[in-house]
Amino acid sequence: MRRRFFVRAEDVGPETLRLTGDDAAHLVHALRLGPGAQIIAFDGAGHEYDALGSRIDADAVHCLIRHQRDTPALPGV
Repeated sequence: MRRRFFVRAEDVGPETLRLTGDDAAHLVHALRLGPGAQIIAFDGAGHEYDALGSRIDADAVHCLIRHQRDTPALPGV
């Protein structure tokens, strides 16, 4: 099962993305996932990424983007 994580738009590059903060800590310490873990990341701006964990630093998890897709925004209230 792939987990979903929020990623800030500035942490997304053409081929990689970086999880930081609570999401990175949760992925590493609570879920005990590491390199090779498959995740889904979303940026809140209508983009979703299938990604594969590639490297873990003290404050971030770096992932390779395998696929990107546009997701429709949710309608307002």
